[in-house]
This record gives sequence, C-alpha cells and structure tokens, in this order.
Amino acid sequence: MYYSRKPRYPIDVWNVYEPTMNGEPRTNNQAELWHGQLKEAVRIQYPPFYTIAKELQKQHANSNVLRNQLITRMVFKKKKKEKDSC
Repeated sequence: MYYSRKPRYPIDVWNVYEPTMNGEPRTNNQAELWHGQLKEAVRIQYPPFYTIAKELQKQHANSNVLRNQLITRMVFKKKKKEKDSC
C-alpha cells in the first residue's frame, strides 16, 4: 500500500523494533506505573491542587532518600510482616 502523504511523525519515533532488539522498553509502562501509584495515594477522582502538590512533595522526598541511599550504598529492604499465629 502506498501513501502519498508524509507521516506526521517520523517512523523512528514510533517504531519499536530497534529498541526491542536492544532490550529497551517498548512502552511507557514506567510512567503508567507512577501515575497509578499517584492515583492510589490521592484516592480522589478530582483532587484539589494542594492535595496533589503535597503528594508530589512526599514522592520527591522519598526519591531523594532513595537516591542518597543508592549513592552511599545503604539500601535496606523492607522487612516482611509476620503473620499472627492466633
């Protein structure tokens, strides 16, 4: 099939063959994961601006802590909660 119009976006922008062959991600799943976590943290369909701003500040602080831990190699795994035997 032949198209006479030039595509709106260059093929290398939307073609995922090469990134896939290089082991790179094919989609924006990381962005979708972050958005889902933000949505879960806010838990309101139409949150006020200050609610989103506070959550973004918390996430920023958490990422700074994690970054500093990675730099100093002091990453600690969370302990699994023990189930009550009762």
